Amino acid sequence: MIGIVCPLWAEAKPLLAWHPKPRIYKFKGYTWISLEWQQQSIVIVHSRIGKMHAVKATELLIQHHSPRLLINFGSAGAISQEVSIGSVVVASATAEYQQTPPDSLLVKTDSELLELVHSIPQILTGPIVSADQNIESDFLKQELFFRYQALCGDWESAVVMKVCEQHQISALAFRVVSDFGDAEALSDFKRHHAYVLFKAAPLLEQFLNLWLSNYE
Repeated sequence: MIGIVCPLWAEAKPLLAWHPKPRIYKFKGYTWISLEWQQQSIVIVHSRIGKMHAVKATELLIQHHSPRLLINFGSAGAISQEVSIGSVVVASATAEYQQTPPDSLLVKTDSELLELVHSIPQILTGPIVSADQNIESDFLKQELFFRYQALCGDWESAVVMKVCEQHQISALAFRVVSDFGDAEALSDFKRHHAYVLFKAAPLLEQFLNLWLSNYE
């Protein structure tokens, strides 16, 4: 079984196309989507924004469905000049940048999963950092790149990856850049996020096919 955590409904929406009749239901205060894909069960939880919801939804997904692989799929703000709007980034490591050590230290992603990602040239890999805030200033971007060499930032990736590590669940943070992480971040997000998420979904599907071929 594959589990996917999406903070926004807009981030889950492109994945609904993977099945003609996905089952959508409510459980424990969250919206869930269940579907069959490539003879695999996929359960998606719309966690809502922020650390608290991400932790709770990920814990529920693991507790009730025991996924073999868990993906945190969604949008992110650019930090590095290496990325632009529409760039798809898988975290090579994650950190909660507002926290004190050890939470603020980069935690590496499983190297075997990253090897599969590296075979898809359209996907970039590098650090992703998280906090319960948007990145909306060049000063913060420069600080985060200096501290972590982060490609992009979001609200949830680091905590989702931490929960998966605690439960010994294979996991990836899989994000697409929707804004430049500056004063125009919110307006850029509103303008671009739907398009870039639909662009990223086929690359997620490509990765999952690779994963199935290697781990089935």
